[in-house]
Amino acid sequence: MEDKAKQKEGFFLKKNYYSLIKFLSNEEKGLLFEAIFLHEIEDKKHDLSNTPILIPLYEFITNELKNNNVKYNLACEKKSISAKKNWTNKTKKETVPKKEETKEEDKLSLLTPEEIEKNRIFDTNAEQKRLLRLLK
Repeated sequence: MEDKAKQKEGFFLKKNYYSLIKFLSNEEKGLLFEAIFLHEIEDKKHDLSNTPILIPLYEFITNELKNNNVKYNLACEKKSISAKKNWTNKTKKETVPKKEETKEEDKLSLLTPEEIEKNRIFDTNAEQKRLLRLLK
């Protein structure tokens, strides 16, 4: 799964992050932005010990990005499983001829009058369904 995360071409920063960083100076914003990019590219923690005010912001944003990567990888895995399942079903449908199902009325019409009398079939749906279960 980690390979898929590395193959991702990008990541998203949310608009609500701006309310967290708007009070920072341009230099601090740049350091934070660079640290986030390096985290996503190299998957390593960036050292922000020189600017302690950025550490909680960096941790918050990178944790959300990690959670997004986990969600993305799970979605990829589910789609992969679904695609394999659909492909398998598609190939099975092509190779295995479909068994024709007999309608309930047709099953009843296959009974002889003796079998009908023997099982005392009435004209109710419940009795017909019960008889069909017996025939299966």
